[in-house]
Amino acid sequence: MKHTCLYIITLFFFLIGLSACRGEESIGQPILSDDLGDGLFLSLYLPKAGTRAVSEDAVNDIYAFYFEPSGGNMVCTKYEKLTDKVLDSNSVPNYKLTNYPTGSNIDIIFIANLENNVDLTNIASWVGEKDTDLMKNKFLVTHTSAVWQPGSSNEYLPMYTRAQKLTIPTSLSPGVNYIVEKNSPTTTEGSATVYKLIRMVAKIEIENHLADLNGNLKLNISSTSVAVEKGNLSGFICNNTTVGTTERVTEPTLTIDGTSIGSVGSGSTSAGTMTTSSDGKMQTLVFYLFETGVVDATDVKSDDNCRIVFSATIGDDTTPSDFMLPIPKVDTSTLAADLTTPGGVLRNHYYKYVIKGVPDVQEIKIEFKVSVIDWTPANADVTII
Repeated sequence: MKHTCLYIITLFFFLIGLSACRGEESIGQPILSDDLGDGLFLSLYLPKAGTRAVSEDAVNDIYAFYFEPSGGNMVCTKYEKLTDKVLDSNSVPNYKLTNYPTGSNIDIIFIANLENNVDLTNIASWVGEKDTDLMKNKFLVTHTSAVWQPGSSNEYLPMYTRAQKLTIPTSLSPGVNYIVEKNSPTTTEGSATVYKLIRMVAKIEIENHLADLNGNLKLNISSTSVAVEKGNLSGFICNNTTVGTTERVTEPTLTIDGTSIGSVGSGSTSAGTMTTSSDGKMQTLVFYLFETGVVDATDVKSDDNCRIVFSATIGDDTTPSDFMLPIPKVDTSTLAADLTTPGGVLRNHYYKYVIKGVPDVQEIKIEFKVSVIDWTPANADVTII
């Protein structure tokens, strides 16, 4: 069905320079290298813990999968769950890598929160498989709903990063050995390569103001329901940005080695019920989506693309009307949002829609702003040392 496209006042932000924010977004600082002992470690900066039903920032478990070149492919030769950790005074965990191979051109895929999201019953049989086979067949999360449903079985959001073309000698230097991307380890702390964990889903927040603080609102709009149409039911944990130090992704990962999850799904999924604030002035809702692509790139009002449907009553009207909240296209060069052109849902991005009501009773349009920002806590720094 066709939906009214909301009148849009656009405010687009994309926050870069994340290194300047790490003091605020991380808990504590890395443990001092002389406290770690000898060996190879994974030092993880933990972002602030979330309070929602979905633990947006928490790391419940983390696995390392090691790949070596064989016959023109990268083949999994070893894996381990990282459990041997050292805590600094601020409880920042530093995981020790123990089951790694040695040699050159070694890749390591790190996945956080794999458990409860992927069947690990036969994980031992994954050794010997190509990286792309694991990425498209095993590191795949499928739900019955396009909206990520929080619960005890999938409370933690999977996150991924990859270190590439590493050289790990049989005998490490005494003390802490820092891995350098596409190089040999170094004992110089400042030369460690910093990797980024990136969540596999996007965060959506809708903020509906029931009262205008400036006194300019003619009519309030009150939400009756929110739904997602043509959202995907599955997503790849890994992404096609193979550089583990990348700050952000610019394209959705919908196909890996010929296996596709499709640009969009079908049908409509409830996104939940908006919560009204205690003062009755605002409604809010937060949910999470798998990545999607764009089917019709020419029309922001197209029913062929994934979209959010905001159903609401206006003023004293008791009959709800449906309005579409489009997913904006992100310009990969300027980081500007082009809301005249539809975009795909991008992982690890945070789409916030702020609805300000109806400013003109003669022409029913709903004012809202949309901000697309990098989901900063998701870009937790991962240093392999």
